[in-house]
Amino acid sequence: MQMARHKGRIVVVGDVGLHLRREEMYPKELDLRMSTSYGPGRYDPSYEEGGLDYPYPYVRWTENRNMQAYLECLSMKRCDIKQLVAAMYPLDAVRDAYSSLQADGARPLTVLLRYPTVEGDRPVSWVRSVAVAPAQTGGDRVRLALIGAGSFARSTHLPNLYHLRECFTLAAVVARRGTTALAVSRQYKAARAVTDYQEVLADPTVDAVLICTRHDLHAQLAQEALGVGKHVFLEKPVALTIGELEKLEDLLRQLSGKSGAPTFFVGYNRRFSPCARRLRELVEDRTNPLHVYYRMNAGPLPSDHWVHGPEGGGRIIGEACHIFDLFMFLTGARATEISAHGINPQTATARARENFTATIRFTDGSVCTLLYSALGAEDVPKEYAEVYADGATYVLDDYRALTVHGRRAAGIRKGKQDKGHLAELEAFHAQITGRTPVTMGIDELLAAARISFVVDSHVRGSTPGGSISGG
Repeated sequence: MQMARHKGRIVVVGDVGLHLRREEMYPKELDLRMSTSYGPGRYDPSYEEGGLDYPYPYVRWTENRNMQAYLECLSMKRCDIKQLVAAMYPLDAVRDAYSSLQADGARPLTVLLRYPTVEGDRPVSWVRSVAVAPAQTGGDRVRLALIGAGSFARSTHLPNLYHLRECFTLAAVVARRGTTALAVSRQYKAARAVTDYQEVLADPTVDAVLICTRHDLHAQLAQEALGVGKHVFLEKPVALTIGELEKLEDLLRQLSGKSGAPTFFVGYNRRFSPCARRLRELVEDRTNPLHVYYRMNAGPLPSDHWVHGPEGGGRIIGEACHIFDLFMFLTGARATEISAHGINPQTATARARENFTATIRFTDGSVCTLLYSALGAEDVPKEYAEVYADGATYVLDDYRALTVHGRRAAGIRKGKQDKGHLAELEAFHAQITGRTPVTMGIDELLAAARISFVVDSHVRGSTPGGSISGG
């Protein structure tokens, strides 16, 4: 590498060997700079995913502006890439194409793959679905498609579906990336790996969908699936806006009471946990309202985490809704008054919308308070509750134990945490197959989302764009 000019600048483009020598760079005071693959903006989620552009006067050649300039050059025929292409191989000769790039001696700079065509020059449609394993049928198995194969679906729902393989057969795994869909499908023996959810919605052999995408797609996907008659298990949150919620509610009311209407189920798993069910049994015969304190030591998320952005809607809407649903389950009542306050952050690492207290009064007179914090110590269990009623106190410890004080009644001590994820899938199957009646009406299914919108608005200091009527 020749480095003759003093005060020169070396810009590294691509992944290349540098072989730098200090004795050449130091005396000449040379600058070394790295260029990202496409220019400024590359690897910045706020730019590439969030659409936040860099100011033109300060960053002239961003990733997008570089591409725009290149496309203009192509359109004006200022760039000729034909000389770079040494050969073109049919798709079925892909091994030969790659071998040519690794051959000894002179090797081509670029080779192209030619995809097959049908009807003259019309290209074959892109493959959106790949068969993986024979579908398991028979009995009361519900043929289920998983839409969204993120970390939560892989760590929780898929192992539980495998455990319930006599209840569900995994008809398809849908993911944006084909490699993810294929890997998960092979691991859990799904019949197909799919990259376009429309494929499973149009498939008559799919009975139900389990929606585990990022939050901004939940309401839309649920409406589309219900509209074509698929049973829907929708992970929380139900929606991110009042508008989305009202559209979904309108569809559910249109379907309500119709013969053969699909089941709509929301993944509020806490109410299905053994500790919560036992607690509900213990307080059902009370004389006075409940007084509930619930603490969620949620821990912080990075400031650029998708949950904080438009895909997630924030932690109140995205996670605290679980606890609002649990309050309704325990009280058996509707919310009538809501107040909420977030902290006044003094540093950028603290957010009011993940450090707040919400207090809810219910129609039976019960008062329930949620303290949600991202400021606590990691070694403190995530979830803890105290429930007071008629001289008794019930302590829920992270869904591992339920302790009863002040009355002779058995609690629960499991040791192993059980938040009800398996039981909710069993309940979904029982509703689809008609073994149990639907236990949650439309109002109750959507009520926790309505409460979360009001709490989020209070914490942000704005006026909520709707009411909690019906919730």
